[in-house]
Amino acid sequence: MVQKENLEIKIIDLPIEGEFKVVQLLFDGELVMLCGYTYHAEILDNFLRQNEIKPVKKIIKGLLEEKEVPELTGDRYNILGMGWAKICTRTNQFQLPYGESVDYKIGTDYVFRKQLEQQFSDWKIGTI
Repeated sequence: MVQKENLEIKIIDLPIEGEFKVVQLLFDGELVMLCGYTYHAEILDNFLRQNEIKPVKKIIKGLLEEKEVPELTGDRYNILGMGWAKICTRTNQFQLPYGESVDYKIGTDYVFRKQLEQQFSDWKIGTI
């Protein structure tokens, strides 16, 4: 098992400004934070397909209908958390991941948040 502590987080598609969704995962032994504006499942699915991984899917009951989403654990990856974050690069402000995924019913990972605090130590961390 890979220890999460003290690994640098690879951040993919970090916006310049605003609120966005995050998917926190361990991928090939690296901590990765995916950022996007669509459903958490779509963000994850797109990333897996870009890395030529065909995810195992499961059916969940969404807000309006049932839908097929990638499993939380699969070949080469393990989801650690999902939620939201905010950023403003003009003022070096970052609101660390918070909340949870409505579809998956999981929130953000505490250790992951602590690693982000270290990586963004020269930024103002808190509510934007």
